[in-house]
Amino acid sequence: MRRNNIYYIIACIFLVLSIIYTRTNNIQLKIPLSLPLQYLPNDLEDFSSENVYQNEEITKYHSADDWILRSYKKRDGDISMLVFVGYWGNQHEEKLIVSPRYLLGAQYFFKKKTIISRQNDTFILNSFVYDNNQQKELIYYCFFMDGKVVPDDYKFRFLRMINSLFYKRNNAALLRVSVPITSDFPIEMAEPYIEDFLKDFLPIVKEYLPK
Repeated sequence: MRRNNIYYIIACIFLVLSIIYTRTNNIQLKIPLSLPLQYLPNDLEDFSSENVYQNEEITKYHSADDWILRSYKKRDGDISMLVFVGYWGNQHEEKLIVSPRYLLGAQYFFKKKTIISRQNDTFILNSFVYDNNQQKELIYYCFFMDGKVVPDDYKFRFLRMINSLFYKRNNAALLRVSVPITSDFPIEMAEPYIEDFLKDFLPIVKEYLPK
């Protein structure tokens, strides 16, 4: 039997157990933030920001218990990054983290990206290019759960199920960073731009989230 088939069977067993559990005991603990997200710094070493209120972006993640949506840019530049951080103290069918990967529109150039912070901590995120026929964006995203960064969508769902089944908690957070792709600012320039920001921002975000 192939290893992938074994993982599939194990996942199915956990799924059945999860369904049985949630039908008999669907109470989930609501885990508070360590610090409100509004206190995340507006200014980093090389970047400054302002809060923005884009209805389309807010609608995607409106079920979050706490969130920020900001435009960050380098102090000496004019390229803005849209940064969303949202936290869900608990999740259910009407209040669920939706992966940025499931946005409507063409998506390509999926990659796993390794970010080394200035403190030499290693973070792995997903990245892809999104095209909605009006503009192209480079998007980086990851989930946070139990004090760890989880880049993989399927692993995130699996861990959420395990936490819900055994620990009665399914709290998690989402970080999404995007920047427009243009002929003057191609993907080769956008990748290091986002990654330079994340080197400072990722370690800070972790301190606001529960372990």
